[in-house]
Amino acid sequence: MAKKAKSPVRKDNADIVVTIRNSAMQIWLAGLGALSKAQKERSRIFNTLVKEGEAVQERTGKVWPAS
Repeated sequence: MAKKAKSPVRKDNADIVVTIRNSAMQIWLAGLGALSKAQKERSRIFNTLVKEGEAVQERTGKVWPAS
């Protein structure tokens, strides 16, 4: 019996694999960047929200906890 020769990977298939791999890496890196940015910005965002809450509390005259 003759052995069936393995067909070589077609160039266009190899290009698709490389494109998908590169896209997946960019998505992964974008996710890591978003996580890093969120971690760096969290204290600034929290402080901004606290200031806005204080302004609302002053405008409404409501104080918490009630005394």
